[in-house]
Amino acid sequence: MHKSIIPALTLAAVAALAGCNGSSGGGSTPSSSGAAGSSTASAAAVQQAPATTAAPAALLQKTGTGINTTEQFTTKGPWTLDWSYDCSKFGTDGNFIVTVEKDSGDKLTTDAGVNQLGPKGTGTEHFYDKATFHLSVNSECAWTVAVKG
Repeated sequence: MHKSIIPALTLAAVAALAGCNGSSGGGSTPSSSGAAGSSTASAAAVQQAPATTAAPAALLQKTGTGINTTEQFTTKGPWTLDWSYDCSKFGTDGNFIVTVEKDSGDKLTTDAGVNQLGPKGTGTEHFYDKATFHLSVNSECAWTVAVKG
């Protein structure tokens, strides 16, 4: 008796599965439940995508010539100082010195900043202190500084 029940159950299961796949009359158009299932799967895939890191915020942008002290900026984590200088209008090589100072005026011995001599240059410095700072720039050349963090 067990031998006749197993083929009958197998046949019933196959018929039930075939009925689920082709209930709309044998066409190849997907049913609405299939489309909803696809969008649910897509939504699940989107939710599992890794989060992207936000670009660092611009904390300071300053362009000038000569000696200048920038406005204060506050860092809450690692930050960068992008800098450039160009002495072509000065007519010879020039100095470009940037000192990172806390808002109290105390110079930071661990964050020396930039000290360059030449016709022009660019670079990026990385810092890790969290505080309120300003930059002291000393150069006879045209320069730009930008802080991001």
